[in-house]
Amino acid sequence: GRRLHSTKLRHAWTLRLGEGTEGGSHEAVLELLHSKITGWKRIVLEGKEVFRTRRRSVDWSFDHPSGVRISLNSEGRSFRLDCTTLPWAAGAGEPGSRT
Repeated sequence: GRRLHSTKLRHAWTLRLGEGTEGGSHEAVLELLHSKITGWKRIVLEGKEVFRTRRRSVDWSFDHPSGVRISLNSEGRSFRLDCTTLPWAAGAGEPGSRT
């Protein structure tokens, strides 16, 4: 990974989304960047900033086109990352379709 100043923290995850579906899997990189000086926390998904906050805790989720909800939450000094298959991706039809 790239080097950051000692005043910044970087957490990175490589996610395989949609694995086992007809289209195969999609690899996505999720990063959490935290500045110890300013308090800014930024979430970067696939190279694009998708969330920014100065709050102490992080509570973020994103419905990825692969049919997976990505959630990142802070729990004290640690973070919890969850990837959950959305109901429409599990065979219930496309979003907005009637079943």
